[in-house]
Amino acid sequence: MDEFSKHLGGEQFKKEEIWLLEEKYNGVKTNAFLLDVARLKKGEPVDYVIGFTSFLGCHIDLSNFPLIPRTETEFWLEKIIKKIVESKKENLQCLDLFSGSGCIGIALASRLKSVKVDFGDNNENCLKQIKKNLEKNKIEDFRINIYKSNCFDNIPKKKYDYILTNPPYIAHKRERNIQKSVLDWEPIDALFAKDDGFYYIKKIIKEAPAFLVKNGILIIEFDSCQKETIEKELIQKEIYKPTFWKDQFEKWRVVVLEKK
Repeated sequence: MDEFSKHLGGEQFKKEEIWLLEEKYNGVKTNAFLLDVARLKKGEPVDYVIGFTSFLGCHIDLSNFPLIPRTETEFWLEKIIKKIVESKKENLQCLDLFSGSGCIGIALASRLKSVKVDFGDNNENCLKQIKKNLEKNKIEDFRINIYKSNCFDNIPKKKYDYILTNPPYIAHKRERNIQKSVLDWEPIDALFAKDDGFYYIKKIIKEAPAFLVKNGILIIEFDSCQKETIEKELIQKEIYKPTFWKDQFEKWRVVVLEKK
């Protein structure tokens, strides 16, 4: 590592240390703070050390160590929420699939008071995390259901207006492109998928129509390098009308599929 890179790493660590001090310890350097600084030095992500993060204004607890919500996901979800508000549609049924921390569905339910949201995830720790985050964000019980489900396997046969998902989509061969702290600390099964990262994307595209109303919307986050394959090989054009969106970094990040 060159001196410039070392300097950048030091600057980032200092920012994280300050963030930790302000967010978790109200600016007071206690013994517990010093222990948490040691966790940062070992490479543990600052969001885990702090214990929570903010996602579209929602408090997302991370004490069960789900995948840390990304700003790219926040970016496209805010656009979706804006479109729903502009449509003036209410009482929408939504499914947050591969929910992880529950951040997508919780942000929807928090911003859109008439929306009902179902959550699906196959990881027990994530299911516990979703329940905790629903409580922390005061989402009413009658508006939500939580299902232990691998993709659609245990989701009841009902029709949704929106299905939103950030599934595992990274190809194993791209592991070298992933930050070490992510590989060391975040849940691997929430990151990587077989079949060059397309396994769950294919499964979702194929199975979602049975769970969507006419003109219902399926939204899938993906790796930017997967756009061409999704567009040319995976989308069932006779079933969906596709639109691709870029994230705030001008990388292809999400496909919006409207069921015909």
